Amino acid sequence: MARQCWQAAPCSSLNAASIDKDACSRDIHCENLKAGADNIPRKTRLRLGSLIHDVSRLRRTVADRAMREYEITWAQGWMLLHLDNHEGEMRQVDLAVILDIGTVALGTQIDRLEERGLVERRADPGDRRSKHLFLTQAGEQKLAEILPAALELDGMMTEGFSAEELAETAAVLQRMKDRLVELDDGQRGS
Repeated sequence: MARQCWQAAPCSSLNAASIDKDACSRDIHCENLKAGADNIPRKTRLRLGSLIHDVSRLRRTVADRAMREYEITWAQGWMLLHLDNHEGEMRQVDLAVILDIGTVALGTQIDRLEERGLVERRADPGDRRSKHLFLTQAGEQKLAEILPAALELDGMMTEGFSAEELAETAAVLQRMKDRLVELDDGQRGS
């Protein structure tokens, strides 16, 4: 069985039985990782992925610390924000897809938000198995309370960057995200 590389093309030189993990970490044999059409070196591509992961993890860590005084986690704040962006109501399963987390993990977070009166679950009149989430007045107040802190954190994180640098970075990351969504959809469909 041919091993799949990061660009969803089979690596003809590797199979699951013959992979030397130490050798792979030093010298990845997949042609699709050596350099792209832009002749971007493999090391640069791998470093970029590492940086994206590190920035995401560190941002979440710093944001969770900043949200402690509001007695909410960064992830819970994102849930409130997404509900607000959908006019205070959406199906629980749709929120799980948007946040890219499992329905059980989301359910646990929603339980906590519901216990605090920040969201409310209601059965879908057309499908009793489906739950709709509603942002309560207390949830709207909590969101209004945390948004300035979130914006301040984003301001500190991007301090020293020009508007052009931030716009270009956002555009590149959006294109990467779009490409990853394509790849994910392609792998799910096959």
